Amino acid sequence: MARRKKEPDLNTRFEPQFWEDLKQTTRIAIRIKKRLKQLEKEVQADSLAKQMLVQRAVFLSLRIETMEMEVINDNAKFEYGAYVHLVNAFKGCLRDLGLEKHADTLNLQEYLKTEKRRRNRKAGKTA
Repeated sequence: MARRKKEPDLNTRFEPQFWEDLKQTTRIAIRIKKRLKQLEKEVQADSLAKQMLVQRAVFLSLRIETMEMEVINDNAKFEYGAYVHLVNAFKGCLRDLGLEKHADTLNLQEYLKTEKRRRNRKAGKTA
């Protein structure tokens, strides 16, 4: 009869760690916290969901930057697939946080007035 391997309980195989617990004793930890706070401020992370997305975005940006520096310093082979996946995930986080570029909203009447003034200046007239 085959013995069944006993599964470890949750407490022995998983110990949660949180960004709030990051010790700010190293230069790297201080820089990470600074990025985190800066992005939280930029996106006005006023909810837990936004704060969690900010954390993901900071983590992904660090992974991307680390991969780039390792390749630049000739310490690693460039892994295109992993890099593209990380960049796409990072862009998705930024988009979800509202940092995508928006086209300027164009008011037709304002555009026509501006265009008329431009043409009048070009023709030597004043509007």
